[in-house]
Amino acid sequence: SDLYIVGYMPQALGEVSVNILYRGSPIRGCPFRAVFSEGTDKRSNLVASSKMYSTLNQEMEEVNQYLKQVNDGLSVPQFKGDVEALIGVMGHLRNFESKEQEINLKCDSISAELGFLKTYGPKPIDKEIQKHESTLDLKRSVEILGPDVRHSTKNPVDREIKNVRTKVNALDIDVRMFAKNFYQSEFFNFALDRKST
Repeated sequence: SDLYIVGYMPQALGEVSVNILYRGSPIRGCPFRAVFSEGTDKRSNLVASSKMYSTLNQEMEEVNQYLKQVNDGLSVPQFKGDVEALIGVMGHLRNFESKEQEINLKCDSISAELGFLKTYGPKPIDKEIQKHESTLDLKRSVEILGPDVRHSTKNPVDREIKNVRTKVNALDIDVRMFAKNFYQSEFFNFALDRKST
């Protein structure tokens, strides 16, 4: 976990896509998007600027809120036959699984930024580091809880799917019987009508 500082000097104003390779392979999160515009205060581009601190705190808050929401969603008690709760828990699990790589990337980025600021920043960031460690603990909790939830919900989900299939099959049989009886009675009525004429 070495720290590398990468600089980039834009050739023109506008949006750019930056690829960073380490030992010939792109680092996680590549390509990075950056926008360069006129009139930007030079201090905004400093690595330890106040803008970086506010952006960092905003990113930490977003990740923390997302992980709290997922953790709360995965922790909903499930009772036998409570399909709604089961669907909600499975939705939170799928949501986390779909965003896990993005969350890992954000956490890595935050860790790197905090490491840099701790070493080179103009002010102490102990509070931010403590907040991020709390977020990482929450992330580990969700990563542990996810497989447990998947395992504990597998049988109830399979059971509910089987119940739904059984009901659909029964409904299908009822519809077929109704259609058969309807056509038989219509044929019988048609035969009676023809006989009477």
